[in-house]
Amino acid sequence: CILSVFFSFAPARLLCAGLRSIHEIFWAFLFLPVVGLTPVCGILAIGIPYAGVFAKVYAEIRQEADQSTLPGLPPGAGRLSRFCYGVLPVIWYDVKSYTSYRLECALRSSAVLGFIGLPTLGFHLETAIREGRYSEAPALLYALYLLIASLRYWIRPRLVIAYVVASFAYVSTEVHLSWANLTNFLTYEILPWPMRREGYYEGTGEVTFALADVWNWALELAGTEVLEGMWNTLVLTQIALVGTGIFALMAYAA
Repeated sequence: CILSVFFSFAPARLLCAGLRSIHEIFWAFLFLPVVGLTPVCGILAIGIPYAGVFAKVYAEIRQEADQSTLPGLPPGAGRLSRFCYGVLPVIWYDVKSYTSYRLECALRSSAVLGFIGLPTLGFHLETAIREGRYSEAPALLYALYLLIASLRYWIRPRLVIAYVVASFAYVSTEVHLSWANLTNFLTYEILPWPMRREGYYEGTGEVTFALADVWNWALELAGTEVLEGMWNTLVLTQIALVGTGIFALMAYAA
C-alpha cells in the first residue's frame, strides 16, 4: 500500500518492477541461508514480489477510479481525508477482489515452495511422489483444491485480524535468523564466481577484484545460459498464454 502511494515516481516503479520480476522460488533460495527452511523463508519469498505486484495494481486501480466524488469534499480536506472519503469507497470492491485473488495465488505459490523443502502441502506432495506413495498424492491435491475453493467461507473481514495475530504468534516461534549467514551471503556468496575462485580453492575465502575475469565470465554465462534461458522463457510464456486464451474462449463459447 505504501509503495502504491509513491508509484508515480520513477524510482518506486523501478523498485516494484525489480521486486516482482524475481520469482518466489528464487527469493526462497536467497533467504534459505539466512532463515533456513522455516515459514519465515516462505513469507519473505512470497511477500517481497507480491509487494511489487500490489503496488502496481493498487496504483492503477486508484488512477482509473471515478474522481467525481472529490469535488463534493470540503475545500480544506487533506490528502488522507480525500483518499479515505473520496477514493477508497470507490475502489474498495476492486481492491478487495484483487486481494482475494492474490491470496489464492499465494496459496498456490506456497504449495510450489514446498518442492524445495518448505513445510507446505507441496513438500508432502513432492515427498509422496518421490517415495512412490502415489495413493497419497491425489489426497494432497484435493486438499489444496478444497483449501482454495473454500476461501469464501473462512476468509471473513471480521476474522482477518484474528488470523494475522495467530499467524504472527505461530511464526514467531520459528524465526532463527543467522546474522553470520546473512553477512556472509551479502559480502561473499553473492559475488561473481571469478572474484571468489582463488580464495575458495586456497581455503582463505579472500576476494579478488579481477574485473577482466568477471567480464569474460559474464559474457560466457550470457552466451551459454542466460540468452537461451530468456528465449525459452519467452517462448513457453507465449505458448501458455495463447493456449489458456484459446481454452478460455472455447469454454466461454460452450
